[in-house]
Amino acid sequence: MVDPYHFLDKENRKGIDSGPNENQKTTMKYLILLQIAVSLFGALFVLIFNTPQNAGSFLSGAMLIALNMYLLDLSWGQVLKKKLVAMSFLIIVFKYALLTGLVYLLAHSRMINLVWMVAGLSSLVLTGLLGAFIHRLKVENQS
Repeated sequence: MVDPYHFLDKENRKGIDSGPNENQKTTMKYLILLQIAVSLFGALFVLIFNTPQNAGSFLSGAMLIALNMYLLDLSWGQVLKKKLVAMSFLIIVFKYALLTGLVYLLAHSRMINLVWMVAGLSSLVLTGLLGAFIHRLKVENQS
């Protein structure tokens, strides 16, 4: 079987052969913190220009994404280390069961406005764009 990563040198294979490296872990933690910041600023924006209920709905959706990112970091870290495969599987199954249950409860709550909750869930797009822009600025400043 041909190694699909044959073109990478040893330095670049670290994340593939031994799980996520420190730079990848730092990047994911950075994105989670950025998502939390986008969540809080977005909820504050909605609170100023709309109702507290809609701000809470936005915040619940956005924080659900932050929770998903945290659990994704936790579960894929285990999977990529290739240790405790059964534990990794349980974490992933538990993660999706937890998130599905939370989305169901929030969607059926009378206190949550679904449009604003979906807007909060969509805040991940803004987080990704901000993260990419900030990363690009860092790379340009280093060269």
